[in-house]
Amino acid sequence: MTNKKHAIKFSTEEVPLQKKTAAGTRALKLEEGEEVVFADSFDAKEKVFAEVQGRKIELSKLTKKKRDAKPEQVK
Repeated sequence: MTNKKHAIKFSTEEVPLQKKTAAGTRALKLEEGEEVVFADSFDAKEKVFAEVQGRKIELSKLTKKKRDAKPEQVK
């Protein structure tokens, strides 16, 4: 979840194992001035919430996408 209420949900199986030369894995592309404010891994059956800008958002309801896909705008 970002400060501009963009979010993405993807399987951890998409994240490659870290090798010696690895520099990390990008989950989503950020816009100018955007930053990640919440990140978590959770079981698909689990209900997970994040509070962003004073609003409670159920992240478990997000549509599952491929890693580094266009994130959803959370309302």
